[in-house]
Amino acid sequence: YQAILARHDGKPAQEIIGDDRRRLLSVAFQLAPAHQRLGLVDDEFRTRLVAARKDFMANVAPSLNDKLDPFGPDKVTANITVQCNLLYGRLDKRDNRFWTEIRAAMAAALDAAGLGEEIMALGLETSVGTVGGLLSREQKQRLSVARGLLKRPRVLVLNEALSALDTDDQVNLIRRLAAATPRLGIIWIGVMPEEAKDSFDTICVMKKGRFDDAPAAQVSAASDGAADASRDTIEAEAHFLASIPALANVRNDTLRLMAYAAERRHFESGDALICEGEKSVDVYVILEGAAEVTVGVGRRVVGTAGPGAFMGEVAAIAGLPRTATVTATEPVTALALSRDVFLDLVQRDDGLGRALLRDMAGRVVALAGELSAVQTR
Repeated sequence: YQAILARHDGKPAQEIIGDDRRRLLSVAFQLAPAHQRLGLVDDEFRTRLVAARKDFMANVAPSLNDKLDPFGPDKVTANITVQCNLLYGRLDKRDNRFWTEIRAAMAAALDAAGLGEEIMALGLETSVGTVGGLLSREQKQRLSVARGLLKRPRVLVLNEALSALDTDDQVNLIRRLAAATPRLGIIWIGVMPEEAKDSFDTICVMKKGRFDDAPAAQVSAASDGAADASRDTIEAEAHFLASIPALANVRNDTLRLMAYAAERRHFESGDALICEGEKSVDVYVILEGAAEVTVGVGRRVVGTAGPGAFMGEVAAIAGLPRTATVTATEPVTALALSRDVFLDLVQRDDGLGRALLRDMAGRVVALAGELSAVQTR
């Protein structure tokens, strides 16, 4: 193109002919005024453009009527998204400072019309293609984060996981994660939005493969105290697990992992920790309180459980529904370990597997004795 301009320097446009003219015209037709802001569309041109659209629709050939589906305030235009119908077309989000406000206005309009649930159902019914091939990169990244959260991790690593989102969306998502999951540890790898730095306790900068000697942000005194308290809690829980006779031969690092990965839960008297017949999800270790174990429709009591007792490990290992109901008879505090993490720890530490087998064997023997005594009576 520089050669074309050089050949025709100073000549009027009408004297440029042939391939040179076609190439220069092709550049003009590739321009998209909504994207390339060249000052070509002023208020006068916009007015003429709107008038031309109206004139076009008023004088369109009858043979084209069934091929046109224009926007209108009282109709839905087919073959485009709900968002395009709400906005009467597409909006360039790459350089739009008001996109957040526009999206909020659309959501408010849908809620006011009572269409929120219908739009949600429409979205969930939409095909996303093989392995999400029809989704945008932004949608894929959001779904990846959601899929990670469904596993209820203790630590979530986001390695360039939100690079397709704009800065505002990244900041909003980080803050929502921090507020909704206070026990979740988030490790962010990548460019850190300035507005999101207050959501992290420590920020380290890596240059040429090495961390700077001085972190970009140090842990505050308050967060440092919270971290110390968290470490103390984990150590206390690991020490408690080590005091359980059944876990006497389990490695200390396994006990610390159990304490770190577990979630502390509280149950009031009468609350069910486990319900018979339900899918096995968590394994419980009672820290404080007492519970009773019942089976069958009549809720026959077959045992009690106190501090140090494992609940739900049989169903978790066998992959079967819960075999009994465990109900708190007084306030109970327990550690809840997800089934996936529990099975992983059992595979990693033979001592834990053997300890659980001995504990389960002891309970089977005790249950057999009880059944024998019942039959004798």
